Amino acid sequence: MSSFDTQRRRILTAAALLPTLLLAACGFRPRHYVGLAKHTLHFRFDRAAALEPLVPEMLVGTRAMVVADPKTADATVVLGPLEEAREIIALSPRGTVREYALRSVLTVRLVDRAGEERLPPTRLVAERDYSYDDSRIAARAEEEQVILTDMRRELLRRALLLVDRRLAAHP
Repeated sequence: MSSFDTQRRRILTAAALLPTLLLAACGFRPRHYVGLAKHTLHFRFDRAAALEPLVPEMLVGTRAMVVADPKTADATVVLGPLEEAREIIALSPRGTVREYALRSVLTVRLVDRAGEERLPPTRLVAERDYSYDDSRIAARAEEEQVILTDMRRELLRRALLLVDRRLAAHP
């Protein structure tokens, strides 16, 4: 291999690594990353079953461990109720719906192993607007589900950040 090829390979490698290093230096983290410390957590879902399948996804890459028995957990995270609503925010001149607002409210609470409340019931709110067209009803129903799932992920991410901060403040 010639010295030109070796030098070219080094330049290409450095150019490929540069964006990664810049992102790491600015504090970038993947979208759903929640930096939970090493804790064992028990999750209880009170009228928030839609969040249950999202928890393992949100905890990927963390050191937190989910346990089924609350007695073996450092703390119990109580999620719920999850309240979701849709309201009309704009009508067309013909009186048909043109825009909806989606609103999700999640209550989160944290109780430690001794039964002491570490985080009192806290309400987290997420809102999104989306336009609506009667002629594309199937696509709009699917779009609404995608938006609701995204809002649930956002609320869960925020809830886990609150939990992490509270656990870090009082180990």
